Amino acid sequence: MQWKTVLSMIIALAISSISNTAWAKDSERARELLSNGEILSLSEILARVSNQVPGKILEIKLEEEKGEVVYEIEFLGEDGVVMEMYLDAKTAKILSVEVE
Repeated sequence: MQWKTVLSMIIALAISSISNTAWAKDSERARELLSNGEILSLSEILARVSNQVPGKILEIKLEEEKGEVVYEIEFLGEDGVVMEMYLDAKTAKILSVEVE
């Protein structure tokens, strides 16, 4: 094996382990917020807003921004434009919709 290939594999493994650690912390935090009643479950959020997402959902994130917990839903609109919808994670209230 060439040294460039080995180096690439080592870098990929390092990035993967960092990402997995961050993901584990994020999922642990999400479980904590859900069990404390501070957020709605993803299934509840989707049930409440699915008719307001005109297109195909591409990605969903749970984020804490400015002391607020929000779901960020990225979707491909029927017109081919990628949009982001921000929702209050506790109430499912739509906070904003932006073009990506």
